[in-house]
Amino acid sequence: MTNFPIIGIPINTKLLPTSNDFKEIYHINHEYCTVLSRLGALPILLPYVSDISLVQQQISACDGILLGGGDDICPLLYGEEPQQNIGEYNEFIDQFHLDIANLCISDNKPLLGICRGALLLEVILKMSCQGANSEFSDVLFRLHVSDHKSKNTRRQN
Repeated sequence: MTNFPIIGIPINTKLLPTSNDFKEIYHINHEYCTVLSRLGALPILLPYVSDISLVQQQISACDGILLGGGDDICPLLYGEEPQQNIGEYNEFIDQFHLDIANLCISDNKPLLGICRGALLLEVILKMSCQGANSEFSDVLFRLHVSDHKSKNTRRQN
Protein backbone atom coordinates (compact mmCIF):
# COMPACT_ATOMS: atom_id res chain seq x y z
CA MET A 1 0.00 0.00 0.00
CA THR A 2 1.37 3.39 -1.01
CA ASN A 3 1.48 6.15 1.57
CA PHE A 4 0.57 9.40 -0.12
CA PRO A 5 1.72 12.67 1.46
CA ILE A 6 -1.22 14.28 3.22
CA ILE A 7 -1.60 17.96 2.35
CA GLY A 8 -3.97 19.96 4.52
CA ILE A 9 -5.90 22.83 2.97
CA PRO A 10 -7.59 25.22 5.42
CA ILE A 11 -10.94 26.20 3.99
CA ASN A 12 -12.57 29.60 3.76
CA THR A 13 -16.09 30.64 4.66
CA LYS A 14 -18.66 32.71 2.84
CA LEU A 15 -22.00 34.11 3.92
CA LEU A 16 -24.84 33.22 1.57
CA PRO A 17 -28.25 34.80 1.86
CA THR A 18 -31.14 32.48 2.65
CA SER A 19 -34.85 33.19 2.69
CA ASN A 20 -34.73 34.30 6.34
CA ASP A 21 -31.13 35.09 7.14
CA PHE A 22 -27.59 34.20 6.09
CA LYS A 23 -25.87 30.84 6.11
CA GLU A 24 -22.11 30.44 6.49
CA ILE A 25 -20.68 27.85 4.11
CA TYR A 26 -17.21 26.45 3.57
CA HIS A 27 -15.58 26.87 0.19
CA ILE A 28 -12.32 26.14 -1.58
CA ASN A 29 -10.94 26.28 -5.10
CA HIS A 30 -11.38 22.68 -6.26
CA GLU A 31 -8.29 22.96 -8.48
CA TYR A 32 -6.06 22.75 -5.39
CA CYS A 33 -7.36 19.25 -4.65
CA THR A 34 -7.26 18.20 -8.30
CA VAL A 35 -3.64 19.26 -8.78
CA LEU A 36 -2.47 17.78 -5.49
CA SER A 37 -4.14 14.47 -6.33
CA ARG A 38 -2.55 14.41 -9.78
CA LEU A 39 0.82 14.98 -8.12
CA GLY A 40 0.32 11.95 -5.88
CA ALA A 41 -0.75 13.70 -2.68
CA LEU A 42 -3.86 13.20 -0.60
CA PRO A 43 -5.51 16.58 0.00
CA ILE A 44 -7.63 16.94 3.14
CA LEU A 45 -9.74 19.95 4.02
CA LEU A 46 -9.19 21.63 7.38
CA PRO A 47 -12.38 23.24 8.72
CA TYR A 48 -12.25 26.29 10.97
CA VAL A 49 -11.56 25.68 14.66
CA SER A 50 -10.71 28.35 17.21
CA ASP A 51 -9.06 26.12 19.82
CA ILE A 52 -5.29 26.18 19.19
CA SER A 53 -4.90 22.59 20.47
CA LEU A 54 -7.34 21.46 17.76
CA VAL A 55 -5.43 23.47 15.16
CA GLN A 56 -2.27 21.67 16.33
CA GLN A 57 -4.00 18.30 15.88
CA GLN A 58 -5.02 19.28 12.35
CA ILE A 59 -1.42 20.23 11.54
CA SER A 60 -0.05 17.04 13.09
CA ALA A 61 -2.24 14.94 10.79
CA CYS A 62 -0.66 16.54 7.70
CA ASP A 63 2.68 16.24 5.95
CA GLY A 64 2.34 19.77 4.57
CA ILE A 65 -0.10 22.66 4.28
CA LEU A 66 -1.39 24.66 1.33
CA LEU A 67 -2.72 28.13 2.18
CA GLY A 68 -4.80 29.02 -0.85
CA GLY A 69 -6.46 32.13 -2.19
CA GLY A 70 -9.65 33.69 -0.93
CA ASP A 71 -11.06 36.89 0.46
CA ASP A 72 -9.01 39.89 1.54
CA ILE A 73 -7.07 39.82 4.79
CA CYS A 74 -8.33 41.88 7.71
CA PRO A 75 -6.12 45.01 7.59
CA LEU A 76 -6.04 45.21 11.39
CA LEU A 77 -3.83 42.08 11.36
CA TYR A 78 -1.06 44.02 9.63
CA GLY A 79 -1.56 47.28 11.50
CA GLU A 80 -3.73 49.20 9.05
CA GLU A 81 -7.27 50.50 9.20
CA PRO A 82 -9.89 49.06 6.82
CA GLN A 83 -10.29 51.21 3.70
CA GLN A 84 -13.61 51.92 2.05
CA ASN A 85 -12.82 49.85 -1.06
CA ILE A 86 -11.65 46.70 0.75
CA GLY A 87 -13.24 43.40 -0.22
CA GLU A 88 -14.83 40.88 2.11
CA TYR A 89 -12.75 39.45 4.93
CA ASN A 90 -13.31 37.26 7.97
CA GLU A 91 -11.13 37.98 11.01
CA PHE A 92 -11.78 34.52 12.49
CA ILE A 93 -10.70 32.68 9.33
CA ASP A 94 -7.70 35.00 8.99
CA GLN A 95 -6.62 34.18 12.55
CA PHE A 96 -7.20 30.45 11.94
CA HIS A 97 -4.98 30.55 8.84
CA LEU A 98 -2.35 32.59 10.68
CA ASP A 99 -2.37 30.05 13.53
CA ILE A 100 -1.87 27.24 11.01
CA ALA A 101 1.00 29.05 9.32
CA ASN A 102 2.71 29.92 12.61
CA LEU A 103 2.44 26.32 13.82
CA CYS A 104 3.85 25.04 10.52
CA ILE A 105 6.77 27.43 10.78
CA SER A 106 7.49 26.48 14.40
CA ASP A 107 7.17 22.74 13.57
CA ASN A 108 9.27 23.13 10.39
CA LYS A 109 6.36 21.66 8.41
CA PRO A 110 6.23 22.34 4.64
CA LEU A 111 3.96 25.28 3.89
CA LEU A 112 2.95 26.85 0.57
CA GLY A 113 1.01 30.09 0.26
CA ILE A 114 -0.80 30.92 -2.97
CA CYS A 115 -2.14 34.44 -3.52
CA ARG A 116 -3.93 35.26 -0.24
CA GLY A 117 -1.89 32.52 1.44
CA ALA A 118 1.34 34.23 0.38
CA LEU A 119 0.01 37.52 1.74
CA LEU A 120 -0.72 35.83 5.07
CA LEU A 121 2.91 34.70 5.15
CA GLU A 122 3.92 38.31 4.50
CA VAL A 123 1.87 39.35 7.52
CA ILE A 124 3.72 36.79 9.60
CA LEU A 125 7.06 38.05 8.35
CA LYS A 126 5.96 41.59 9.30
CA MET A 127 6.14 42.89 5.75
CA SER A 128 3.76 45.40 4.26
CA CYS A 129 0.92 43.84 2.31
CA GLN A 130 1.38 46.52 -0.34
CA GLY A 131 4.22 46.23 -2.85
CA ALA A 132 6.40 43.68 -1.05
CA ASN A 133 5.54 40.69 -3.25
CA SER A 134 8.79 40.65 -5.24
CA GLU A 135 10.94 40.89 -2.12
CA PHE A 136 8.88 38.18 -0.40
CA SER A 137 9.05 35.88 -3.45
CA ASP A 138 12.84 36.28 -3.49
CA VAL A 139 13.02 35.28 0.20
CA LEU A 140 10.86 32.20 -0.42
CA PHE A 141 12.92 31.22 -3.47
CA ARG A 142 16.17 31.49 -1.51
CA LEU A 143 14.73 29.45 1.36
CA HIS A 144 13.46 26.76 -1.02
CA VAL A 145 16.73 26.52 -2.99
CA SER A 146 18.78 26.46 0.21
CA ASP A 147 16.58 23.72 1.71
CA HIS A 148 16.66 21.72 -1.54
CA LYS A 149 20.46 21.93 -1.75
CA SER A 150 20.91 20.77 1.84
CA LYS A 151 18.62 17.75 1.23
CA ASN A 152 20.53 16.82 -1.94
CA THR A 153 23.83 17.12 -0.07
CA ARG A 154 22.55 14.76 2.66
CA ARG A 155 21.40 12.25 0.02
CA GLN A 156 24.81 12.21 -1.67
CA ASN A 157 26.67 11.50 1.57
